[in-house]
Amino acid sequence: MVITGLGMMLQMASSNTMLQTIVDDDKRGRVMSFYTMAFMGTAPFGSLLAGSAAKVIGVPYTILFGGIACIVGALIFMRKLPEISQSIHPILTK
Repeated sequence: MVITGLGMMLQMASSNTMLQTIVDDDKRGRVMSFYTMAFMGTAPFGSLLAGSAAKVIGVPYTILFGGIACIVGALIFMRKLPEISQSIHPILTK
């Protein structure tokens, strides 16, 4: 749980910093409010889905499938990261 908590805090801080860096000043408030709503506002729905899945297939399998989904998402992100970095680089240098 410690590693999960540290990873979550690192991801949140990195995403927040990168998003605020690449967004124009006049749009930052709107973008950050949408980001917060998308990131934090969907957590209750995920909890509801996980609770329903745990009731049907059991807690260990729910955690297993959630972990597999996270690993698959990380691998997809890792594969797209060079493309994302290349498109963001001109914005960061500006």
